[in-house]
Amino acid sequence: MRKLAVLAFVLLAAGSVSAQPAPSPEELNRQMDMLQRETELLMDAIDVDIGALHAINLAYEELFDFQAYTAIDRAVEHIDEVIDEVRARGTGGTFFALDSGRRLLLDARRGAYFFDMNELRLRLHYRAVHPLQRHNLENLLLLQSLSKRSDELERTIDAYLSETLGEVARASGEGIAE
Repeated sequence: MRKLAVLAFVLLAAGSVSAQPAPSPEELNRQMDMLQRETELLMDAIDVDIGALHAINLAYEELFDFQAYTAIDRAVEHIDEVIDEVRARGTGGTFFALDSGRRLLLDARRGAYFFDMNELRLRLHYRAVHPLQRHNLENLLLLQSLSKRSDELERTIDAYLSETLGEVARASGEGIAE
């Protein structure tokens, strides 16, 4: 009985969805334009965030050098190469992670606290690498949802085209028969 109730609900829901009127061409065009703008903005943000993650990964790898101060200086240089672009084009979270990693390295360089390279690498990883990884994954999930919306719009447009072509064909057939 429960399976029958679920099946009835699914059929009723499907019927109500298919009974909705098709959006107008203007509405479809507006939705496509909005989707394109959102996708372009997100792709730009992903580009900046990937650059930031690449820079922090290079900085992290520099810390495996046995000469600590030279390694820290080179690590800071990698971050400095992208931090202005991230400040201008990126999100606050991306900038905060990069800046936090940079400040950690500069504090270690100035001797603000005693450090060993293993501890410094670990702190940099948790303070900058992990937040940037999470942020990039969140952006990729957003991009995936935009891709799904694009697929839905494409199916709606295909249905609209089929309906329109069907009407054109029916009108042609009726005109010939008369």
